[in-house]
Amino acid sequence: MGLFERWRKPRKSREAEDSAADLWQVTSLRTEHTPIGQCQPRHGVTIVAKVLKVDTNPETGGELVASVGDGTGEMDLIWHSRRTKPSLLPGQIIIAKGTVGQGASGLYLIDPQYSIQVAE
Repeated sequence: MGLFERWRKPRKSREAEDSAADLWQVTSLRTEHTPIGQCQPRHGVTIVAKVLKVDTNPETGGELVASVGDGTGEMDLIWHSRRTKPSLLPGQIIIAKGTVGQGASGLYLIDPQYSIQVAE
């Protein structure tokens, strides 16, 4: 099993699909963004998504991995040399910016810039 393969297995998240409408109802999210389903490797993007899961990669022990989805797709946000980000919790809406990478099992952003959004 590859380094990130465990984290990038294709998955269909009903929660991500159900929450897609919630993303667009948050008025503070009126920013230009790319739906995850339209992201292309090696392109810079800004995504708006719901945090589905936050965990560390047990294979390396030093990476924080947040799985996010927006109803059009899912991807992982990976921070090297971080085991926690106290402000990042499942269920939150996040705006993340970075360059898309693609591994054997899916899309990811490495060390993205991000902000947590609060619903009004």
